[in-house]
Amino acid sequence: MKKSSLGYIYVSLAAFFFALIAIIGKSAFNTGMKVYDLLVMQNAVSAVIMFIYLFIKDKKSMILTKGQLKRVIIQGTFGSTATTVFFYLALEKINAGIASMLIFTHPVFVTLFFVITGIRKISLVNNLALMLAVIGSGMVINLFNLNVTETPVIGLVYGVICSISYAFFNVFADLKLNDVKSEVLAMYTSVVMFVISAILNPGFFRFDIALSPQMVFYVFELAVVSGILPVVFLYKGIALVGSEKSTIIATAELPITLILAFLVLNETMVFTQVIGVVFIIGAVLVLQNESIILNKLRKV
Repeated sequence: MKKSSLGYIYVSLAAFFFALIAIIGKSAFNTGMKVYDLLVMQNAVSAVIMFIYLFIKDKKSMILTKGQLKRVIIQGTFGSTATTVFFYLALEKINAGIASMLIFTHPVFVTLFFVITGIRKISLVNNLALMLAVIGSGMVINLFNLNVTETPVIGLVYGVICSISYAFFNVFADLKLNDVKSEVLAMYTSVVMFVISAILNPGFFRFDIALSPQMVFYVFELAVVSGILPVVFLYKGIALVGSEKSTIIATAELPITLILAFLVLNETMVFTQVIGVVFIIGAVLVLQNESIILNKLRKV
């Protein structure tokens, strides 16, 4: 299998698991669980799981140089933690579909970064796919019928900040973290997120939280689905296809979230959103066939 094809598979798997985060997270908040309590518990569990896994499989890989450790801490703080915190804050204020759409405007910020810096050339096909993804994303949340008066502005602000943080997450992973295994990154970023969440929520350690079996289930479910699987798959995908492509492929998470939100959370879905799904799938297909499209354009 070609590396690029494998990269698409990795990013698509990451998109699927990221889609589950919105549904599980919203369900957890519906039980009365608070954002920072959830973050502390889920990242503690993620870090322990990955430490045990790496200790058994490859303990030497956990030893990082000072430079690597510095970069991992930067990623954990401004990439992983900022993205997760602001996404969960957005989920508290707005529905899962809109929150997910806002985070997946991040390909625009990634493309702008590469265009402004000139670090990497953005092809015509990549821009076409980006345009399809953005239009599709807008249609998926039924943007033109969005009633701003009924949607808390602070929730939208949280979503935009989350999107910028996620763009940083992808670009920094692409340019600065290729020398660290994805599993090791998942463990260390979980540790960083746990530490920051604990600092932001010192009251957690009074241990006066009444946890129901359902809440415990959500914590362990999110520890794996949020802190481990999508992170590992996304890092692997970025290493193979680059952040400028992986961010667009990852917009496939939106249709998955939309369908799951419709089935699980009873959030509504209209025809415009279905058309948006088609646009997003089209963006992914355009990227997958980039070389074929470019060859045909050269012949014209």
